[in-house]
Amino acid sequence: MPRYMFWTDWAPGDPSVNRADLDGGNIKRLIQKPLVEWPNGVTIDHFAERIYWVDAREDYIASADLDGHKFTKIIANNVSI
Repeated sequence: MPRYMFWTDWAPGDPSVNRADLDGGNIKRLIQKPLVEWPNGVTIDHFAERIYWVDAREDYIASADLDGHKFTKIIANNVSI
């Protein structure tokens, strides 16, 4: 299984959930606007090979596979901490 690092970017007008190899190469934008606005709270499920994040502006928790496919909103609206 490849080893990656994941991060989010709140760049105004160009937000995204991203992935790269551990050496910083092979950067891939997995999820971008309009699916995300303020992505944060990233976690990885290594067994299911999925990434999860929270979008603070759009008020949802979502998931995708490690290639950014199979986007699914887990919880939408009324997400509270």
